[in-house]
Amino acid sequence: MVSQPKKQDFKVTSLPATLEPDAVYYVKGATDLAGSLFVGSSTGAAVSFGLPHLQVQATTGFLKFDNGSSNLIPFTDGNGWLNFKDQLKFYADLDGDGDYDADIWSKDNLYVVAESGIHLRMNYIAGQPEEGRLILKASNGTNYIQSARNYSGSTRNDLAITDWNSSFGWVMFDQSQNGWAGFGFAYGEAPAARVHAKDAGATIGVFESSGSTTARVGFRGTGTTSGTTVTVGASGNDLALRAHGATKVTVGDAAVTSAVPINAPGMIRVIASSGVSVSTTGNTTENALATVTIPAGAMGANGWLRITTNWSYSNSANTKTARVRVGGTSGTAILQFPATTTARLSDQRWVYNRNNAASQISTSNASGGAYASSASAPIATTVDTSAAFDIVLSAQNTNAGETITLESYTVELFYDA
Repeated sequence: MVSQPKKQDFKVTSLPATLEPDAVYYVKGATDLAGSLFVGSSTGAAVSFGLPHLQVQATTGFLKFDNGSSNLIPFTDGNGWLNFKDQLKFYADLDGDGDYDADIWSKDNLYVVAESGIHLRMNYIAGQPEEGRLILKASNGTNYIQSARNYSGSTRNDLAITDWNSSFGWVMFDQSQNGWAGFGFAYGEAPAARVHAKDAGATIGVFESSGSTTARVGFRGTGTTSGTTVTVGASGNDLALRAHGATKVTVGDAAVTSAVPINAPGMIRVIASSGVSVSTTGNTTENALATVTIPAGAMGANGWLRITTNWSYSNSANTKTARVRVGGTSGTAILQFPATTTARLSDQRWVYNRNNAASQISTSNASGGAYASSASAPIATTVDTSAAFDIVLSAQNTNAGETITLESYTVELFYDA
C-alpha cells in the first residue's frame, strides 16, 4: 500500500509537470498521463489512480493494481483501463553503472496474467494502425505465440524471430502464405515454400540423432502409412534411402548398394553373372544348372533381356542338349541346341517385350551361336514380366556316361517403359 503522505495529498484529474517530494497524488477517473513518469526517481512521490486504482510507490519502484481484495485481483469488472501517452518507465539500474537498463524488471519471476490473451503492441503512432501486435495465449491445452492483425484488422502481420539488431538470420513466418517458415532470411524476405532454409555456407541444416548411428528425416504424403516408411538418412557416414519401412539404397564410400532393382530407361544392368562351371553327368534327365530370377516389372513394357552362355560337352555322336528356358523349368525353351561331334558352344539369346509386359519375341531355339541363321521361326512367349519370373539354364545327356558343363553365363536387362 502507499505510505501515508509526509507533506500533503493532491487530488487531481491530471498530473502536474513536476511532482512535489514525498507527496501522494490521487488521480480520479480514466486519465491520460502526458509526458514521462519515472518511478524510482529522487522525488519520493507516489501516484494513486482511483478505485480500482494503480499505485506507484516512487521510492521503491513498486507497481501494483489494488481493488481492495486480499488477492489484489485487478479490475474484476473488466471496465478499467490506463493509457500512458508517452512512457511508463521503471528506472531499473541493474548493473550499478547509473544508466537506464529496463522498463519493467523483477528480481525473480514476473507474472503477467490475462483471461484471454496478452497483446504486445509495438511502434504505435497516434492516429495510425500499429506496426505489429504479438499475442501470447493458451487455448485448448496449447500455449502459443501469434502475430495478429493490425489495430484496424485490415493487415495480417508476419512474425520474425532473430537476434538483437540483426539483418540476417531471421526466422520468418509469412502470413500471406498462411504461415510459411523461412530460416536464415534477411529482413523483409519471404520463404518460397512451406519450409525454406538458406545460408551462405555449403551445409544449410543438420539433423542429428544423439542415441543412434542412423538419423532419418521422414516424408509423408496423403497415401503414406506413417512418417517412418519413407525417409532419407545417414547410417554412419553412408547415405541411406528408405521406402516401405526398409532401406532400399545405400550410398557408401566405394559403392552404391541397392536392395531392389533400379529401373532407369537407357541403362543396361547385369542381373546375374558367373564364371563358376556347373556340370551334369550320370543321368539322362534335364537338369537345371543355373536359375536367374528377373524382378517384377524390371523390364517394363518395351524392355529386353540378353542371355549369354558358354558350354562345353563330350565330343561324340551322342546328343547333348543345352537349353535356356523363359518362365521356369517348364517354360518356353528359347535355346535348345543338340550338340554332337563338337566340344563347345557360345550362344547369345534376346527376349524383347513387345509394348506389352506379357508379350515377348525371341530368337529361334534351334540355332547355335550368337548370329547363326536358322530355318526355324522366332519364338513368341507370353510370360507376365510384371511379376517376377525365372530364366533357367539347363542341360541333358542322352548317354549317362557323358557330361555337359555350363562354363559361364551373364543375364543383362534393359528397362524401357
